[in-house]
Amino acid sequence: MDAKRKRSLCFNAFYDGQRVSLDLTVKVVLFRYKPGGGTEEQEFGPYTCHAAVDVYNKATFLATNERWVVDETGGHYVVGSGSPPDAPTNALHAIDVAIGHFGSDHAKQPSTGGAAQELHKPGALANLKANTVVWYVTHCDGAHHVRASLPDTSTSDPIDPWMTIDELSNAVGNGRTVPKINLVVLIACEGGLGGDHMLPAFGLGGAGSDQALIAFQAVIGDGKPEWGDQFGEWTDFVMKKLKAGYSAGATTAMADGQNVGLPGKTSKGPIRANTFGDRQMKLYGVYGSPEGDSRWYQVE
Repeated sequence: MDAKRKRSLCFNAFYDGQRVSLDLTVKVVLFRYKPGGGTEEQEFGPYTCHAAVDVYNKATFLATNERWVVDETGGHYVVGSGSPPDAPTNALHAIDVAIGHFGSDHAKQPSTGGAAQELHKPGALANLKANTVVWYVTHCDGAHHVRASLPDTSTSDPIDPWMTIDELSNAVGNGRTVPKINLVVLIACEGGLGGDHMLPAFGLGGAGSDQALIAFQAVIGDGKPEWGDQFGEWTDFVMKKLKAGYSAGATTAMADGQNVGLPGKTSKGPIRANTFGDRQMKLYGVYGSPEGDSRWYQVE
């Protein structure tokens, strides 16, 4: 008798804020072998259990509005685009592609690439507390700091745009009353340097946590016009694979196998991304289901 069957659900197939009503109906049939041969059966039920679940799917986005310039005074960040392709141009385009893939199943904060490119440090940190997906295209300094879109110069004491691991971790975890973050995509130089070093910044766990970080361990360059739209192509590839029901680990492995990556500092690359934390994490599809299965339920 099969008395134990597991039903697993994934609510990314539903709209953020939608109330999903679930009814589980069970019928029990007992078979008894009679001493003289043959069987008899007795049926119980059906029994129905009801539950209502409020779907919570929210994604936050950030794009840098600064480019790195080297001159006679040394290297420094400059707000605004120069001669594309450069960091602000690439970041805006990649974020627009990512936002376009998140349909009505996720609430988006902010909802446009332009707004994502105007986030000062306080706003970026505040957004982390309410969201379950984080997608950043910005600057990083070896997995120790992540940079907001641009400095806040509205006061006489400008706010440093660098966000430390502790500041990020506090913003994510302190007083959190909503579901945990399950995916962070960090398109930035050396965001994955040191392996799992960046996981605590976003409250991410390891294997079995259903939480993952997709990041790059090397320096990323701006690219050249003749190299094509590498930032947009990589973002589009990753989102399509995730939406098709592939895990984070399988998605980055397929991108690497098909030479889909970002430009290096002086070459086309491709610079590959890695998955840290739980490589089996799925953004769409039931956790633990076969690769390429995006169904919202699974019966085992």
